[in-house]
Amino acid sequence: MNVKVLYFALARELARKKSENMEVPNGIHLFELVEELKGRHPQLEKLGDSIRFSVNLDLVDNIGFQIHDGDVVGVLPAVAGG
Repeated sequence: MNVKVLYFALARELARKKSENMEVPNGIHLFELVEELKGRHPQLEKLGDSIRFSVNLDLVDNIGFQIHDGDVVGVLPAVAGG
């Protein structure tokens, strides 16, 4: 199945790309996709636990969320405010 990954802010700099299309196994969960992304872009490890994800424009807190064919996954570093 195919998913599109969008990288934002510091994640974009670390991955050195704005987006990529990925072929992933059917039934993959967000935590498995995250491991795949970190394998492709080890620099993303620098974000540690301050990374958030969206699926089809909705923020997802459940790392066990199941990804479906055609989903768009956003990689969002934490945003500081003041």
